[in-house]
Formats: sequence, C-alpha cells, structure tokens
Amino acid sequence: MRIRVRYLFLICMPLFFLSWIFIGLDDYVGDHEVGSHWNPFIKSKPTFQIIFKNPIVDILDIRPIEEIDEKTKIDFLEYCSIRWGINDFKKCYERTVSYII
Repeated sequence: MRIRVRYLFLICMPLFFLSWIFIGLDDYVGDHEVGSHWNPFIKSKPTFQIIFKNPIVDILDIRPIEEIDEKTKIDFLEYCSIRWGINDFKKCYERTVSYII
C-alpha cells in the first residue's frame, strides 16, 4: 500500500506542476446577465502566474488606444505575450477587441 501511494505521488506531482506553469485563467467580467467567470487557456510560454486580467479592459469597456499610458502598455504587452504569444501592441489590441466583442 505504501508503494502505491509513493507511485501515485510521483505521477501526480509532475502533472500538477506542468498544469501550474502551462494553464492560466483569464478573469472575464460580463454584463449583469453573464456575470464574471474564468476562461481557462494554455499559456504561450510557461509562468508561475495562474490568474490573469487584461489591463486595458474595464468591466465591459475597452480603453481607446489614445488613453493607454506607458505602464499599462507594458503590462498589456506582457499579458498578450503570455495569453496569445503576440508581441505587437496594435495586433494585440485588435485581437482583444475581436475577442471581447
């Protein structure tokens, strides 16, 4: 019996670790009918962070490009590189707009 527990532990721990670094949850907030929920996704690069929030989305509104400051742009590009593997701001903005709408 002890050996089975050890083997189970040796099998489950790597699976847990791999799912931790390759699966993320995107915080999605909809209107009052939809509510908020988590969208699971496979990360384009491994990280230890699990929960992600799109920095340019405020509840149901996407900030216009003109209103986004430099720090938010950096956070948004980091979010996009992990979420979709995109490192271009305009392509990522277009992807976000098409994903939300």
